Amino acid sequence: FRRVLFRSVAPYTVPKGSIQVENGAEWTGDEAERNFDLTESLLRVGIGSTTELRFGVPAYFYRLRRAETPPSGFGDFLIGVKQRLGSVAGFDLAIAPAVSFPTGSQAWSSGGVDPQFEIPWQHGISEPWSISGTVGVFYLSDNGRRRAQAECQIEIERDIGKAADVFLEYQGFDGVGRANNSLQMGGGYKVRPTHRLDYFLVVGLSRAAPNIAVGVGYSFRMDRLLHSK
Repeated sequence: FRRVLFRSVAPYTVPKGSIQVENGAEWTGDEAERNFDLTESLLRVGIGSTTELRFGVPAYFYRLRRAETPPSGFGDFLIGVKQRLGSVAGFDLAIAPAVSFPTGSQAWSSGGVDPQFEIPWQHGISEPWSISGTVGVFYLSDNGRRRAQAECQIEIERDIGKAADVFLEYQGFDGVGRANNSLQMGGGYKVRPTHRLDYFLVVGLSRAAPNIAVGVGYSFRMDRLLHSK
């Protein structure tokens, strides 16, 4: 049972027949703006030993200052799949294609059906350290046009005992507007073998990124719910 990575994908799938529910809440401060969004929910369903379906429930973006624009509203719905490829040259790899649908409010929806493709990876350095990341591309609707946005993430993680860990991550997006670069740090704790609490802090490294963001998440997995004959 791995940590939930906000805005990123790990190269692991949930066990066949299991359902994992990941939820989060985030406060963002950027210049004069203050936002709060939840539940950042992702539903993961194991349909094979190395395959899962993924459903991204629309998050609600709440403007803490009513004079800000755009106003509060829901984001878009996402559906995708993740296929674990196994180990290649010492790297655990997976592919995660997905498509978002314009179900959200006008202010927070892209207004189009937007495909995306990510390749998460992880490599064990030496106990208790590991390094992981994601490369991907998003095809986003922008004023009636389709634009590509590249994604790059690199993370260093350290286990602390059997139940906790901490991490430091760089995340960057480029291609639509100005480059969005940030540094994320945080960690988590396994409350139970299949229940986990996470926390994180994000610091913007470029003008397009929020100045600061903090968030918490809680995830749990229910095993052997879907039985196949």
